[in-house]
Amino acid sequence: MFTHRKGPLPVFLLPGILLVASCASEPKPVSPDLRERLGKVYLNSAGSTGETFFHADFESNSMMGKNAVEALDQCLGGALMSGSLAPVVLMVCAPINVPAAMMKARNPNSKPEISEETLADIETKTNAFLKNADLSPALVATIDEQSQHNAYLAKYEISHGTLPLPENGETIVEVAAQWDYQTVAEIRIIEAGFESDAGKAPLLHFSMTAEVKLVETKSGSVMDKQEYRYDGTQQPYNIWFGDDLQRLPKEIATANRTLASNILSAIFIK
Repeated sequence: MFTHRKGPLPVFLLPGILLVASCASEPKPVSPDLRERLGKVYLNSAGSTGETFFHADFESNSMMGKNAVEALDQCLGGALMSGSLAPVVLMVCAPINVPAAMMKARNPNSKPEISEETLADIETKTNAFLKNADLSPALVATIDEQSQHNAYLAKYEISHGTLPLPENGETIVEVAAQWDYQTVAEIRIIEAGFESDAGKAPLLHFSMTAEVKLVETKSGSVMDKQEYRYDGTQQPYNIWFGDDLQRLPKEIATANRTLASNILSAIFIK
């Protein structure tokens, strides 16, 4: 689903959200025992791209949360410069400046930083691009390419695109077993899109999440399943979309290289 978030997040939720984000767990490396069982590995692109999204909080109403955060940051800065009076300065500043900043953002006469028409056009173009970009096969090809340049991984004989197409109701796992592969790594991009970031200018970053399932060809059982997420660098929206999405393919290539490195490291090396 392609979503355009219009409402601001309540300011009182921001500390909790930041805490949750900072505690987000990284994918666990494959255990040494499982790694020993992988054997010869076939990479398979498992389906089309899942959810695409466009989370942009750019309207004037959505400035409320951003203004409040900036006002609180100013209060903290003043408090840090006040020495022993810091707690007093913060107690006086925050209750006055933060609500004032929120009310300023509610001004009905203020104009959106980006018009609804512009956002709608960006959403449509980005959605169409991501849905037609063959993200999963591109990531599989990047993983394969990186694996060929790492001598340590040679024993796994990692490959993709070399098996015949399944026939007579067979699955790719069954075909892989016939060709002496012990493991199929099923790889799929389950979500991709843009997230907005706080800042004086409308900022966004590209995000992409891949799911990797390791399937044993002999039994067809899933031995491991994990998600790997890429979050790119913040850029002003006009940098992303000012040249008709010419920057996005380069960012996807960067995401693929980063995800491929992380996946190979977690499964085969760590």
